[in-house]
Amino acid sequence: MDVLAATQEITPQLVAWRREFHQHPERGLEEVWTPARIKEILAELDIPVVEVGEGSLVGQIGQRGEKNLAIRADMDGLPVVEETGLPFAATNGHMHACGHDGHVTMLLGEAKLLKAAESQLHGAVYLCFQTAEEIGRGAQPIIDYLKEQGGVTEAIGYHLWADVASGAVSLKPGPVMAGADGFTITVHGVGGHGSRPDLAKDPIKPACQMVLELSALPSNVVSPLDSGVLHIGQITAGTAGNVFPDTAFIQGAIRHFDPQVRENLLAGIKRVVEHTAAAWDVEVDLDFLRSGLAVVNTEACVDEAVDVLDEMGDRLVGVQAPHILASENYSLFVHEFPGFLAHLGVEREGVEQFYHHHAKFDIDEDVLPLGVEFFVRYAMRMLG
Repeated sequence: MDVLAATQEITPQLVAWRREFHQHPERGLEEVWTPARIKEILAELDIPVVEVGEGSLVGQIGQRGEKNLAIRADMDGLPVVEETGLPFAATNGHMHACGHDGHVTMLLGEAKLLKAAESQLHGAVYLCFQTAEEIGRGAQPIIDYLKEQGGVTEAIGYHLWADVASGAVSLKPGPVMAGADGFTITVHGVGGHGSRPDLAKDPIKPACQMVLELSALPSNVVSPLDSGVLHIGQITAGTAGNVFPDTAFIQGAIRHFDPQVRENLLAGIKRVVEHTAAAWDVEVDLDFLRSGLAVVNTEACVDEAVDVLDEMGDRLVGVQAPHILASENYSLFVHEFPGFLAHLGVEREGVEQFYHHHAKFDIDEDVLPLGVEFFVRYAMRMLG
């Protein structure tokens, strides 16, 4: 198969699909139209598909062999009201403000081309359409399904990225996106009148002290040679200026690339919260929310991908962008299987690029065929 010619031929279809998905964004675990449309397209391509977990889809091309490949795309949108002014802008109060519409489109393009070349594949390609990535869900059921089938040799994926120029892809071994752990703290005091603090146990003061001490924690437990972030995004307490409330609420998260940094921060949070609560004689509930590992690319897989980029010449150029402190639960795939996450640039020269999750975020549709060509070449190189 002439991959370049085949990709160029389906480019109008890619643009049409992307705009169609862009117009119908759905939040994680609320996807109805999106998976139904994906199933419809896969049925037209004669590709069998199964639903796994909470609405994720896995299609299969070819039969299992000595090597098998999984390609993942996430399909959920965000609770963002779109302000792009595009003729195909979403109007339902949600938005594809992170590029997932493009991810789905590229995987469908790869499905179309790889299905046409199915007889040349010595192994299976699993097409993994993941629900609810934005809320940290959807990945594990797909991984469990792949393991039930006997596992895969590699799992690959990409993310359209605003900080990388169109026509370039950031691809490097090792950590590329941060792991993240959310946490909530509820400080339980005793409410009372503002005139008699001796009869109350004010939860606001210990909560404020916790915020300040937690914010200083990375400088005390993270080596200056490593990366580690702790941020507090919410503190809530009280309803009136002359009333001590019963409780104060804090919510934040940590971000990290190294497992030891993560352990140091988690232990430090526990220590600060418990000791501050004891000093102020209040009770406290500390809950750690979803936990995400860092995305760590496998060096051997990246080396193979770089060879594929060489085949593409200057149409798609490999670069090494800085580490990204945003998190992605694609990390679970590369924690279980060798593989990589590539960041495909969408930043157009001379066009203002809004960052991910912004109401005016948009992508360069010209990169869609580049992504398809890249991964089809990779799959053919691995299984052909």
